[in-house]
Amino acid sequence: MSINQYDVIIIGGRCAGASLALRLAGNDLKILLLDRATFPSLPSVPSAPFIHPGTMRLLDELGIPEAEYTRAGGKIERFVVANFENFFLTEMPTSRMKLDRNYFQGIDRCLFDETLWKHAARVPGVTAREGFSVTQMLKDESGTVNGMSGKGAEGTQESFTADLVVGADGRRLAKRHGDTRLSRYREGGLPPERILGLLARWSGLGDGRETTARELLARGFDLERVPAHDPIFTGAEKELETPR
Repeated sequence: MSINQYDVIIIGGRCAGASLALRLAGNDLKILLLDRATFPSLPSVPSAPFIHPGTMRLLDELGIPEAEYTRAGGKIERFVVANFENFFLTEMPTSRMKLDRNYFQGIDRCLFDETLWKHAARVPGVTAREGFSVTQMLKDESGTVNGMSGKGAEGTQESFTADLVVGADGRRLAKRHGDTRLSRYREGGLPPERILGLLARWSGLGDGRETTARELLARGFDLERVPAHDPIFTGAEKELETPR
């Protein structure tokens, strides 16, 4: 098993992760950019099919020309809002924004994500690895995340360490003890009943027992009781009691 040291490891290489790598590049940093997908490909989470002038301005700063991530006919110069039930219709011309670009751009996420990935991959100081699946977070003696292990596209197990490990959204992973997304548990085959148990426990409703979670959520779920911070589910919390 090979071990490599980096200054920064970024997990997730789509628009957020790739742009973060481009921002950090040029600061004499050794950066590792990882994504389990290969490009071109669609993201697992749907998104709006267009970008606004502010986004294009940020891409200008990263040195990515508009022509590289857009297609002919994708320019949007007006929006139409309609409610046919009440016979309501209005148009919003983008020219009224009076910005450096008075239009939006419709995008193909396959092309958009691939363009950003390629730009990040060829910047000096950035090592980009697509098709890499993270299987385990590594921690130092204090419990701080300082790297990860995973498998590359060839199936070889590798480990990487860094002074800073961040998610694609820029958040530091140093104090995370487990995956924060329930979707990962669903993708991993966790039964819906156990996911409901996790939601109930996070919402302060009971102890996460599968036999009562659905009823508790239906009767007492309240957004005011949900913690403002991201949920953290440890390995122990995945082992919820199974009904007998």
